[in-house]
Amino acid sequence: MDTVLIGGFAVLTSVAVIWFILSKLDNIEMPDNKKRLLTYFLFAVFVIVVIVVMKWHSENYKQNFKSSQVLQAHQSFISLFG
Repeated sequence: MDTVLIGGFAVLTSVAVIWFILSKLDNIEMPDNKKRLLTYFLFAVFVIVVIVVMKWHSENYKQNFKSSQVLQAHQSFISLFG
């Protein structure tokens, strides 16, 4: 599974959604402090999305790296006796 491609798509999609929300927020009559708080909230959501994607990617990479190391060790053990 290509976690970089899927994670990149998730990050880009979240950026697009946040940008769309922020562009619509300019046209809404709302006090400036509420707009600012909503902007900060959306920025925090984006940071959380990036952290989750990076954590998922690193865990997946570690799991694949460990399984490939076990496979290589098993193959070299077999080649010693075969």
